[in-house]
Amino acid sequence: MGINQRLARTGDVAARIPAWNEFAGPQTGFVELPNRLYWSGAPAFDVENPPRRLTLYTTLIGDGQRADLARRINRDLLIADWPKIRMLTARVLIQTWESLLPELATV
Repeated sequence: MGINQRLARTGDVAARIPAWNEFAGPQTGFVELPNRLYWSGAPAFDVENPPRRLTLYTTLIGDGQRADLARRINRDLLIADWPKIRMLTARVLIQTWESLLPELATV
């Protein structure tokens, strides 16, 4: 069983999801991930580059802690990318995110 499935089963995923007003990530520039989240390759992600932002957001959703998510994910960009994120992320994670942030389910 993968880490995402274990987290979802223990309820830890819900505790890691910030409220809408907590998302404070940038709309421009670079976001750097700590080594504990991204240990292979360049840890800096240009949020204006959609493929890099998608990698950043799916990594954060899968493995980031609440503070990581709140500080590095931009609400508007998350909404814009959600259809692609849904296809690349474990179903249990998507279901939990959409249950806590129902606006995502309508995207």
